[in-house]
Amino acid sequence: MKKVLCIIMLLCIGVAVVGCGQKQSEIQNVPIKQENIDNANLFVDLLEQKDFGSAAALFDEEMSKLMPASKLQQTWEDLNKQMGDFEKKLEIKTEIQKEYEIAHVISQFKKVKLDIKVVFNQAGKISGLWFQPAK
Repeated sequence: MKKVLCIIMLLCIGVAVVGCGQKQSEIQNVPIKQENIDNANLFVDLLEQKDFGSAAALFDEEMSKLMPASKLQQTWEDLNKQMGDFEKKLEIKTEIQKEYEIAHVISQFKKVKLDIKVVFNQAGKISGLWFQPAK
C-alpha cells in the first residue's frame, strides 16, 4: 500500500501541477496528531527556505527512495516556475484515510492557491506528498 501511495504521489505531482481545473473533494477537517500538523508546517517552511535535505529527512524509507532531496528540490523549483513564487501558508486542513493522517497545507503562490497534501504514516513520517489546486 505504501509503495502504491508513493507511486501515485509522483504521478499526481505532474498531473496536479500541470493543473487540471477539477475540484478537490471537500476535506472533512478531522483532528490529527499535533505533531503531524507541526511537521507539515515545518516541511513547507523547509521547502520555502530551500533546505531540501532537512525536508527530505522527514520522509519515510520508501519516500526517501522515490524522492531524495535532489528530486524534491527539482520538484519545488519546477513548481515555483510554473505557479509563481511561494508567498505564504494560508491554513491547514486535516483528515484521516485508513491508517494515514493527512495535513493539507493550503498555500498561496503568486499565480494560484495550492494544497500541499502531506501524508503521514503511523510512525509520523511523511509517506506521501501531492501538490494540487486548492479550493
